[in-house]
Formats: sequence, structure tokens, C-alpha cells
Amino acid sequence: MEIGLRGKVALVTGASSGIGRATAVLFAGEGARVAATFNKDMQAAREAEAEMRQAAGEVLMEAVDMADHAAISALVDKVSQKWGGVDILISAAATYGRTDFDFEKDGLERWNETMAVDLTGAFVIAKAVFPHMKQKGWGRIVFLGSTAGEIGLENAAHYAAAKAGLAGLTRGLARDLGRYGILVNCVAPARVLTAKQAKSIPRAVLDADASYVPVGRLANADDVARTILFFGSGWNTFVSGEVVLVDGGGRLRKPLGMK
Repeated sequence: MEIGLRGKVALVTGASSGIGRATAVLFAGEGARVAATFNKDMQAAREAEAEMRQAAGEVLMEAVDMADHAAISALVDKVSQKWGGVDILISAAATYGRTDFDFEKDGLERWNETMAVDLTGAFVIAKAVFPHMKQKGWGRIVFLGSTAGEIGLENAAHYAAAKAGLAGLTRGLARDLGRYGILVNCVAPARVLTAKQAKSIPRAVLDADASYVPVGRLANADDVARTILFFGSGWNTFVSGEVVLVDGGGRLRKPLGMK
């Protein structure tokens, strides 16, 4: 089933693992040319790149620090030179240490590290791809938010603030860029059961979280990636400025944690 991605150029940040990786693989499988970024884990990046190539897409995997604005600009320039611009931006990169923020003890260094990647980095890369989308009169921007930005999260004020900022950025850019045929949305998952979380979080905690979800389980990366796929595809022709929670209805019973 054709969803309007064949030949489009999709830039996916944070694509070496988790939701970013699942999203990049889906876009590659739909015929998009995928420029994917990672930060430090070369082994994970190589595995993700191999999975994308197996999905039959053209792939460019690049190491980029999303707090380095010059590196972001260089990346967009490289993608443009290779494929003639960027049609779709999926901004999924985020920092680690989301739930170990001590408001009393931690200072501006921790705060600024998170903002630099999770919020400012998203703004900078959106600004970098905008001229390409404007020239073509078509574009899709999807930010990866979190339910933490909607309801908060313990020991994560920095992360919750950054994700709330993405929601505001989404709504503001939707107003500013719609006239150019660019649709901007934010997908905000609750806890996503990744391989890393399955190993690091006690099973009892995961089961307790799942018990509050009406559909009876936690999300996996593909659940979120499929939602992103719609917003970033040609099938989305009129939805913009939305922050969509992907939580299995969990907010209807008890607020869940982060993605």
C-alpha cells in the first residue's frame, strides 16, 4: 500500500536504537531515502544501518552530536548534496539520565545538557531543514515528545520541561509553516518497553505500569514508530499542530512514566 514516501528524503535523529531506529526502518521499508543519526554507540548504529538496508531503503548513517549546532548544519548540507534536500524530519534524539535529576542538588549543567539536545537541538535541525521544505512547498516535521511533557515525571523536571517545550514548539511551528505546505506534529509516548528497559527495570515495576493501561500492556517501539510514520507520510494531508499521546489509554486511569 503506497503511503507517499517512495523517493522522499527522511532525516531521522537518534536512530541507532529504540523508537528512532524502529521509525527509520519503517521509513526505509516504505521506499524513503533515510539519513539517520546516532551519537556514540557505533555498534548499535551499524546494526541499525544494516536493518534499514535490509528493509530496502537507501541509507546514510552519520554520527552527530545534537548539541553541536555546526554539526547539525553540516549534516543537513551533506544530505542535501547527496539527495537534493530533506522532505521529512523525525526528531527523536534525546539525552540519557531522564529520571535521575535531583532538583535540590543538580544545577544548570545537567539542565543545559538536556535542553541542548532534547529541545534546542530539535529547534536547530528543524530550522536547518526548513529552507528545503519551503522550496518544495511540502514537508513533514515530527518531534518525539513524551507524556512527561504533559503530566510531569518524578526526578525528571529537566526532561519534562524539555518535552513540554517540544509541544509548544510543535504548535508554534504549525502556525508559522503551514502556509508553505509543511505539517508539524508531536508524538508523545508513555513508557516504551525497549530491550534496555526490560533489562534495567524490575519486572514487577513494568507489570505494575502495564496493569494501568486499558489495552493490557506497555508500548513497544513499533507502536510509536507506526504513529510517527503516519504523521511523516503523504497520507497525512491536513493534521498539524497536534501532540498525540501514545499510551494505550493509560492516561484515562493513571499517569504513566516517560517513554
